[in-house]
Amino acid sequence: MRKGLLLVFSLCLTTLAMAQFASKYGSVTSEGRIDRAQIILYDSIYNESSVDLTPRWKRTVNDLVGSWESAVCIGELCYAATESEGFFADVFLAGTRQLVSCYFYPDQSTNGQSNVEVSIYDPNDSLTSHVTLNFTFNGWPLSVEEAEANGGLQLYPNPATDQLFIEYTLDRPTAIQVFDLQGRMVWSSANLQPGNRNIIPIGHLADGQYLLHMIGDDGQTVVSKAFTKQ
Repeated sequence: MRKGLLLVFSLCLTTLAMAQFASKYGSVTSEGRIDRAQIILYDSIYNESSVDLTPRWKRTVNDLVGSWESAVCIGELCYAATESEGFFADVFLAGTRQLVSCYFYPDQSTNGQSNVEVSIYDPNDSLTSHVTLNFTFNGWPLSVEEAEANGGLQLYPNPATDQLFIEYTLDRPTAIQVFDLQGRMVWSSANLQPGNRNIIPIGHLADGQYLLHMIGDDGQTVVSKAFTKQ
C-alpha cells in the first residue's frame, strides 16, 4: 500500500515538473508617432507540458510616460486598463498556443519610452511554470519634420519569426522591399496603401539582420528600418 502511494505521489511530482510555459519572443519593442489612439504589441506563449492548465496573468507597469495607459489581452479576451491581474478565461490546453497582446494608449502629447511586463504562471506550480513577456514602445515627438522623415513607419514585432507587421502614414502609394546584409532583395511588394497595416512573410528567411526600404512613387527610398529575423 505504501509503495502504491509513493508511486502516485511520484507521478504527481513528475506531472507538476513538466508543466512549463515558453514564449515566442519574450521581448517585443516597437516605436512610432504618439498621435495614435492605441499601439498594440504581440507575443505568444506555449503550454509545453502534457497537462491542461488554468494560469494566471499579471501586468507590471515599469514605465509609462505622461498620462499614458496600458492594458492586456489574453487570446480574444481583453481586460480594462484598471485590471492588472487575473485568471485565464479558458483552460490552457496542453501543447497549444495563446496570443498575448499589450496595448499602449498614448496621451498624444508626451513622447518617450513606456515598458510593461506580463507574467504568466500556474498558481499551483509557479516555480517551474512561469514566463515573463516584456513590451516596450518608444514614442516619437510630433514635429512635422520628424513625421515626414520617418513616414510614420512601424515594424513589429522586432525581432520577428514568421511575420513582420508594418504600419505607415505616407500620403502616396509606396512599395516595400526587404534586403539582406549582402544587398540581395529577398522580398518585395508594390502598390501598398498608406495608413494600412501590411504583413510581410519572413518565415522562409534565414535568421539574421535585414533592412526594409519604403519606396515612394518617385522610385526613391523614403525611409529605411532594420529588423531581425530569429
